[in-house]
Amino acid sequence: MAIQLIVTGQPFDGFTAVELERGEELIGRVFELETGWNVELRELERLLEPDVIQAVLAAKQRLLLYVNRTGAGMPDGLTVAGVSAWLMQRSDGKGLSAGRLATE
Repeated sequence: MAIQLIVTGQPFDGFTAVELERGEELIGRVFELETGWNVELRELERLLEPDVIQAVLAAKQRLLLYVNRTGAGMPDGLTVAGVSAWLMQRSDGKGLSAGRLATE
């Protein structure tokens, strides 16, 4: 079963992340902060699995489209929905977007 990539604007965390899921199982998430890239996995040994490595690399590439992904410079006074929308702004002119993509 392919690993699904789900992009989310994390208003309470303050950054955009890609969650990695296989079926109903959450494997982990990938995100970037001002200090660099972060990979959180429920089980660290999953990094030995080639499909998980591919999914992490694909997640990083997918996140590059989101201009506010690190949460740096967030405007004051946004609602929770406003923070989520701000985190989901894309650089490719497609507006806000979230969704599932299977890794190849």
